[in-house]
Amino acid sequence: MRTLTSLALLAALTTAAHADRKPAPLARFSAKLHGAVTKPGENLVYSPSSIGIALAMTREGATRETAAEMDRVLGATAGPEARALLASLALATGKPGAPELAIANRLFGDEALKIEKPFLAMTRDGYGAPLEQVTFRAKPEQARAGINAWVDTQTRGKIKDLLGPGVITTLTRLVLVNAIYLKARWKSPFEKRDTVAAKFEVAGAGAKQVPTMHGAVGASWGSYAGARLLDLPYRSGGDGPQLSMLLVVPQRGKLEAIEATYVKEGLAGFLAAASTRGEVSVALPTFRIASGLSLGNTLAALGMPRAFDADLAQLDGIAKGARLHISQVIHRAVIEVDEHGTEAAAATAVVITTDAPSRPKHTFAADRSFAYFIHDEQGVVLFAGRVVDPSRR
Repeated sequence: MRTLTSLALLAALTTAAHADRKPAPLARFSAKLHGAVTKPGENLVYSPSSIGIALAMTREGATRETAAEMDRVLGATAGPEARALLASLALATGKPGAPELAIANRLFGDEALKIEKPFLAMTRDGYGAPLEQVTFRAKPEQARAGINAWVDTQTRGKIKDLLGPGVITTLTRLVLVNAIYLKARWKSPFEKRDTVAAKFEVAGAGAKQVPTMHGAVGASWGSYAGARLLDLPYRSGGDGPQLSMLLVVPQRGKLEAIEATYVKEGLAGFLAAASTRGEVSVALPTFRIASGLSLGNTLAALGMPRAFDADLAQLDGIAKGARLHISQVIHRAVIEVDEHGTEAAAATAVVITTDAPSRPKHTFAADRSFAYFIHDEQGVVLFAGRVVDPSRR
């Protein structure tokens, strides 16, 4: 086997058919974000959907120039799109045989903060995010522990300690949190006995022997922008949306180029190109990746710096006269792929502070650089990332 230099994970969940595809919720933001967080030679997993939903909730409280900047980064219809995404996700689970897909939102607000009623109503009714009052001013570490415990529960123990020591202070006033958990079984599981060590080229490090699954499965394949595509389906719940993982294997040394194509064009062209269906002999490494991102500088560079500026931020739709700004956007994610399927989780916290400034038979072998996407027919990005070396656990 040659290099799995990089692997991008995106998850998409919709109900539209390929022939009648509509733009996926938060699709443009997801693609732009991918270009900003990937680094050559590094494994990565993250959830654009989790980040997008958390920021869309925050945008509901932004006004004037701050709102305009967030709209340019997230998309002018980010709020309706995020709410539509939450509604579509509910269709993918809860039925016999369906993937376990859970998404939860919550506001953790200081008990002394007078939050605007329209903001509370929108986040509660539109995002399913109730308010939990805490005592940031008096007991910031206790509040941090409570938020982390909630995330741990929502992600089935996969995301622990989302917020590290010192993230929550006596100046923290509100934390908006999103959590996503996915457990999906392959429609055609791989046999454990067929997983054997195989050669895998790691860019700049030569070949390694890594555990690799082998099997003949029903899937769709094709090619796009010089890359080979394979769409591996998960079990579905009857007439519910079909989740699958799209694997994108570019030519040697071209992973960054194919990712740049995704950043520029989005996922739709890749999905449409994987249109030939049949039995495929597949070789795919098992892997586990965990990543953590601090996104403040990234989001400011993408075009929304005001929200992070203590002097310029306009978040008075959340609480008037409170001088609020975003101090940090923290994200963690984990994914594990094996013979049974995929288990993944992610959480995002938007930490809002006051006063103090913060700047901040066809054969397909995944034996070289490739990207992968978990999706159904439309292309909502739930998780994204890359694998440089599958032997790193």
